[in-house]
Amino acid sequence: EALAQPSRVWRTRVEVLYGGSVVATLNVVADGKVSLDEVAVRRSLDVTLVDAEGTYTPADARDLLAPKGTEIRVYKGLTLADGSVEDVPLGVFGVTEPVVTAHRNGTTIDIKAVDRVDAVRKRRFDAPYVVAANTPTATAIVGIVTSRLDVPYRVTTTGHTTPESVFDELSDPWDAVRDLAAADSLIACFDPLGVLVVVPDGEFDTGITYAPGSDSMLIDTQRTMSAEKTYSGVVVKGEHPDFPGIRYVAWDDDPASPTYYLGPFGKRPFGFSSPLITTADMAATAAETILPRVTK
Repeated sequence: EALAQPSRVWRTRVEVLYGGSVVATLNVVADGKVSLDEVAVRRSLDVTLVDAEGTYTPADARDLLAPKGTEIRVYKGLTLADGSVEDVPLGVFGVTEPVVTAHRNGTTIDIKAVDRVDAVRKRRFDAPYVVAANTPTATAIVGIVTSRLDVPYRVTTTGHTTPESVFDELSDPWDAVRDLAAADSLIACFDPLGVLVVVPDGEFDTGITYAPGSDSMLIDTQRTMSAEKTYSGVVVKGEHPDFPGIRYVAWDDDPASPTYYLGPFGKRPFGFSSPLITTADMAATAAETILPRVTK
């Protein structure tokens, strides 16, 4: 109901975290945006703070908003009819680059920040990291992340396990997480509250239906279609030296589909291989998970 009103009152709240604890709450946001990237860093933040009295402006590495492991948790809030504010968390971000601008109307601080994926990436392995054979995949992922960063986590297990795996000294821990997750058809990311989430990849029913109606709020939308990254099938291979080779192929076999592999679109296979795929079941799950993504 509040969204449908011609006049809305928004509020942005920023909590400053250090060592996982809230050390300050700021209500001085002038502008900003949160971006989502499914390939590199899941969430990134650009925000401008107004600091009229110079209270928050970082001057050296000890200051509140200096990039010393400081994080900021951002909420977007809508003021309701009774005056209360409904907040929605947008993410927890590590401060990487504050830029201070002083002018006659006061001081502004432009902050670039990225979510906890970046913190894991920067804490590279300082020695070879070994995942023992028969470790549940989700357990292996949580182990890597929590060895780099003290964070809460929420996982869903698949029943699959890993072969013995060694990740090189100075290699990127998040690359290891992504490799493990991809081999077991999992998604690993940080949610808007900074919790590590490891869940099966794929579509799921939210129970929510979006449709045109009197309360619809969508104003504009745009979609692009391209055949450059569209396929009609998936070939998955498991290639670990200690296990027999595994191969599983899944095709779009729906004659009514525009990417039907025996139709005009033709056979266009997408390839995925991993030394972490050690069973036919894992290969089949990976292929069936990838197929709907690459045929759309």
